[in-house]
Amino acid sequence: MTASSVNEEAQESDALGGSFFTHYLTSGLMGAADDDRNEVVTLDEAYRHVSEATIRATSQTLAGTQHPTLRYKLRGQGKLALTVPNSRCGRSPGSASASERARLHYHVPCAGELPGSRPPPGAARGQ
Repeated sequence: MTASSVNEEAQESDALGGSFFTHYLTSGLMGAADDDRNEVVTLDEAYRHVSEATIRATSQTLAGTQHPTLRYKLRGQGKLALTVPNSRCGRSPGSASASERARLHYHVPCAGELPGSRPPPGAARGQ
């Protein structure tokens, strides 16, 4: 996954305090990208979220619209889980189906474990 297409520059936002792409990717991994509300953010959900949000946010900038890209080659079945939003960390698998839980037998980091992540507002340290 890249922040922009080959002939574009990744843009920064003063209002966001950083790049559009990083902002929307991080918010997506923390739960905003969980389209099916199963409390698991997959690669497809994260890319769809970051792409749509970045395109929408940069469409009115002086530099022009920025287009994140995704190219991957995987073999196997099922969706690739990237993270479990904080609402599910340390709890039962919630609304994820039995088949989804069975596929999540590897470590899927909670959003709070992501590098540079901040705890959600109101969360106590160590929780």
